[in-house]
Amino acid sequence: YMRFYLWLEDSNELTGPIPEEWGGMKDLEQLFVNGNQLSGEIPITIRGMESLHYLRANDNQLSGELPSDIGKMLKMEYIYLEDNDIQGSVPSQLGELSKLKLLHLD
Repeated sequence: YMRFYLWLEDSNELTGPIPEEWGGMKDLEQLFVNGNQLSGEIPITIRGMESLHYLRANDNQLSGELPSDIGKMLKMEYIYLEDNDIQGSVPSQLGELSKLKLLHLD
């Protein structure tokens, strides 16, 4: 059994939107892209990361609303999105994440 992590954190100077193609990384378990300059909305294709249980994308310039499709990522345990420009209410679909231990938005 192999585990897959993508850690591009702390000033890797990533800019622009989160690539929609990243949603194809269905075996990715941890995504750390905090402390960069990612911007735009979180793409709904993120739901394709069905093994993801740790999302750390805080301290970027992400905007828009939190996609409700995150509620389909049933292995998700930790979501860090603070220090971005994410607006709107928390989608009710996140209530489906029975393993979710932490949701940090502010």
